[in-house]
Amino acid sequence: MKKELMIIGTIVIAIILIGISLFIVFQRYDSNQKTVFKDACQAIEEANFRSLELLEGGNTPEGPVPSYWYISFNNGTFGWGYSDVSETGYYECIGWEIKGRNWAHDDWEYSGYFNKETGILIWDGVEYEKISK
Repeated sequence: MKKELMIIGTIVIAIILIGISLFIVFQRYDSNQKTVFKDACQAIEEANFRSLELLEGGNTPEGPVPSYWYISFNNGTFGWGYSDVSETGYYECIGWEIKGRNWAHDDWEYSGYFNKETGILIWDGVEYEKISK
């Protein structure tokens, strides 16, 4: 009788450990699980974004060329490539809003917003998706 109880106890413990292990594995690899950020700065730090749509990428003798626009954020600075222009500057966040200024022209202000639900960044009125971190 004692031996049977030990076998049953061992089986119960094994089942519990397998269940816990499976729970951990599925939690870790759940593709729908989203990272929780405290504000926009944390969400965009060391990240690169690309415009959702092809936009005007510069002019040629044949006319405008469509291209994606890109923006990256790192350590309070941004690099923004749009059309045939590149800009750099600094930014700060207030909640999910982002305020930026150009290094060379401090009076050039930009505003942005990071949607924590969709992961979409809106910068100077254009929507961007995260392409890397």
